Amino acid sequence: MSIVLDGVVVEGVQPICRAVFDHYSAHFQALGADRPAMDNLVFRTLTYADGGGWTKPFLEEEVKATVWDNDSFICPGLDGVNFSFIKDFWLDIKNPRCSASVRSPS
Repeated sequence: MSIVLDGVVVEGVQPICRAVFDHYSAHFQALGADRPAMDNLVFRTLTYADGGGWTKPFLEEEVKATVWDNDSFICPGLDGVNFSFIKDFWLDIKNPRCSASVRSPS
């Protein structure tokens, strides 16, 4: 096994490995490269009050609308239960499925 490097034939596993390593080491250590920095960046943030809206429970109507808006053959999880099953048995499963994370409208 051999490669030609700068007009010179390099043979053998160790010399070839060293040549490849040296090539990429030099390539990724380019001096004077103007790289982007994260200094002085200001990000917008949510207040605690604004962020509270992201953690409130779903309404039952929101969950039902999401289920009905999806194709019946899509499985929302890895258990193989598709939306068709959920739609067919909605009256039987809506309360247990929704009780942990869904609130009733006030």
